[in-house]
Amino acid sequence: ALNLGMCNGDVFKDLDSSAYDLFISFSFDGAVWVVSLYSKTIDVSEIAKKHGGGGHKGAAGFCCSELDLRKVELL
Repeated sequence: ALNLGMCNGDVFKDLDSSAYDLFISFSFDGAVWVVSLYSKTIDVSEIAKKHGGGGHKGAAGFCCSELDLRKVELL
């Protein structure tokens, strides 16, 4: 996850996409959080739809009033 507004998926292009399932950029515009999701393995449009947004399988986004990013340990 990267706190950077006004960016696109190119900001993650130098990272090994096989090492990460999901790339997230987020920023606060003074009123709402703007979240962009990118992935080659996850349908991020489904995540965005759950939060009132939309997009495509590999790139999608949404806006929200609160942003809760927590590290989750997978078992």
